[in-house]
Amino acid sequence: MFSKFRESCNFVLEKYGVGSCGPRGFYGTIDVHIDCEFRITKFLGTHDSILYSYGLSSLFSTISCFCKKDDIIVVDEGVHWGIQNGLYLSRSTIVYFKHNDMESLERTLEKITAQNKRVKKLRRYVVVEFVYQNSGQIAPLDKIIKSKEKYRFRVLLDETNSFGVLGRTGRGLTGYCGVPIEKIDIVTAAMGHALATEGGFCTGNARVIDHQRLSSSGYVFSASLPPYLASAAITAIDILEQNPDLTSKLKENIAILCKRLVSSLIFSFLYGFKDFLCFCDDALVLWLQLVCYIGQ
Repeated sequence: MFSKFRESCNFVLEKYGVGSCGPRGFYGTIDVHIDCEFRITKFLGTHDSILYSYGLSSLFSTISCFCKKDDIIVVDEGVHWGIQNGLYLSRSTIVYFKHNDMESLERTLEKITAQNKRVKKLRRYVVVEFVYQNSGQIAPLDKIIKSKEKYRFRVLLDETNSFGVLGRTGRGLTGYCGVPIEKIDIVTAAMGHALATEGGFCTGNARVIDHQRLSSSGYVFSASLPPYLASAAITAIDILEQNPDLTSKLKENIAILCKRLVSSLIFSFLYGFKDFLCFCDDALVLWLQLVCYIGQ
């Protein structure tokens, strides 16, 4: 598999060089960028996708592109730094709900809808991660979708830690939860995890993507993704699609890791570490917490 990455990257490097030397809207768009966007779109079953040259910029640029002053954003208090930065840049009204607590989300949406007389005239969003980077917990998307439809909010979902990993074919929420991706208004993800490359993307309907091509700062004012990295992303998706057993093998490795961590707890306690979080069989993020510092 590594040879496929090397061959695709070498071919594009020889053809286009290392960098694109310009933003996508000027002279930074190369055919491999368009091919990569099409490949992501086809893999996830959406209408269109847009590539970003930096993983985190796909998150905070998308948020600040759609969410403006006076808009309302309801967000999980456990989201990672990239999303927090986007919230700050948006200048919207930010309301937090308890981490992965659907009762807290329901109360928050109900309170906002009942107390704000102008709420129907404001843009309203719920921002969550599918797999939270700071805790490893998986968001119950079916319940989130029910709440967003009940109170008429839009959902922006970050799939950085689930894309290419969860689900039988690595399609994230669609494969793992059985939720149609059309139910989610905006989906973003960084490609530096499962795809073994750099950059990020946002996917959704054509209007969502077209708006970003004109208004997203991370897309408009940044040099485009180096072509060989876009080629590496295409190759990674091809490998995922051609080898569906990869996600099953990953799940087996996760189970082995969790078992070994638990079995080594006595050793860990003796030397100042403990298993901090292993929440389920599909755990994708595991934390070790330093209990006490014992010196060198």
